[in-house]
Amino acid sequence: MPQPFDSLQERLLRAGIAPRHVRRYCRELEDHFSDLIALQKERGYDEADATIRARALLGDDEELTDAMLATARFRSLTARAPWLVLGVLPPLVIVGGLIVLGIGMAVAAPQHGPHLPLPAWCAPLAATICSTANYAVGPLAILFVLATAWRQRLYGRWPVLGVLAAMLFGAITTLSVVIPEGSHKGEVSVGVGMGLPALLQSTRFVVIAVLAVASLLLWQRRSAR
Repeated sequence: MPQPFDSLQERLLRAGIAPRHVRRYCRELEDHFSDLIALQKERGYDEADATIRARALLGDDEELTDAMLATARFRSLTARAPWLVLGVLPPLVIVGGLIVLGIGMAVAAPQHGPHLPLPAWCAPLAATICSTANYAVGPLAILFVLATAWRQRLYGRWPVLGVLAAMLFGAITTLSVVIPEGSHKGEVSVGVGMGLPALLQSTRFVVIAVLAVASLLLWQRRSAR
């Protein structure tokens, strides 16, 4: 069932107001609207007339939108700098996330003495974690871009560029952990690298590219509504 301020919420989001401010503003309006309806009913109006009169007293969507736009601090960072949030941030998150994961894996390696080898299960576990992370970071970054853009109702070129940047960095950024057979804790090697050689032959690139194209097609349909 449509709520009385659904259209206002859409207008505010598309105007660049941060979602948290939109939610709080609409809750306050709903409370005030209920009070006005109750007041009109006390004056003898029925439900329908009381609702119409209360809405008129509250103001139309344009007036209520202008009241929020008058304060610059209510605008979201996504609306003010979409190039930063949707274009620069996802690649940084990809690289930073892989670095943090790699460091965590190295630190979490079992503590053994200088002459005791690491358990045999460390190497396959590290390989599994690396493979999963390398496949997952690109799609997760794409999801982050589209979710952020949708929350702000931000359509146009920036979500598309953000998805493409996430796709590229997700495909060329690789986490690797090397644990030689019979190695000790100090011999574990962790690396995060970027490279373009044989990129088009990479299964990971194909997977991420297919997900990116599919998400953009769905996004285009959504934004056209």
